[in-house]
Amino acid sequence: MIEPRPGQDPMTATSTLPSDVARAASFELASVVVEASEIVKSYRRGGTEISVLRGASLRVQRGECVFLMGPSGSGKSTLLSILGCILKPDRGRLALLGEEVRPCDLLALRRSRIGFVFQGFRLVRGLSALDNVCVPAMIRGADPCASQAHAERLLEDVGLSDSIHANVDQLSAGQCQRVALARALANDPDLILADEPTAALDAQTGHQVMQLLRELIAARCKTAIIVTHDPRIVEDSDQVYSLEEGRLVRRPTRRTP
Repeated sequence: MIEPRPGQDPMTATSTLPSDVARAASFELASVVVEASEIVKSYRRGGTEISVLRGASLRVQRGECVFLMGPSGSGKSTLLSILGCILKPDRGRLALLGEEVRPCDLLALRRSRIGFVFQGFRLVRGLSALDNVCVPAMIRGADPCASQAHAERLLEDVGLSDSIHANVDQLSAGQCQRVALARALANDPDLILADEPTAALDAQTGHQVMQLLRELIAARCKTAIIVTHDPRIVEDSDQVYSLEEGRLVRRPTRRTP
């Protein structure tokens, strides 16, 4: 078992490889949360090989909010899946929290170190906001009472204290995105990955959601990488990368030194 991190609820500690117990201390000291170097990924469609990523590299510090932009089909979601330990790259190096990611680490990292905000919310219809936020803990087999108390605190933190028991089918798009943010934080991750988190929101609601995300990152010392087409929220980023011909190109922002 991984020992709970400082300040971490014991219910969020996740079963993993014995060697990771020793690695957990170095995770806490890592100032660089994500370091990807020369990531290459291709797919085969029929008899044709399609090269999606051709040496993508980036480095993200703890506490940063980084945007990945680019046209549809450029490979943004593929790269996000690799950074989220869902896909394995064909070539290249990926390190999380100062440790190189090994194939045997992928499941444990997804469960204990990474939170996901999916495109279109992907909430479980028919369940309450509370039950949706409890889903990650249910998958881990965590204590139901502790999981529910933790989920209630998260929903209060995202401004949904009055909608904890509401069916998500009855919530607005902005409220659903807040539920999705709370669910992403349920396992107390170091890294939050979001795929088009404002795509279904109007300008004002999208800006509010991004402000909330930045507040949550700052309060919990988290890191976020966000795939977006939305130029309205670029001002909320610390770094912006554009995916061009399979490589990441850093773009200037108002926060760029």
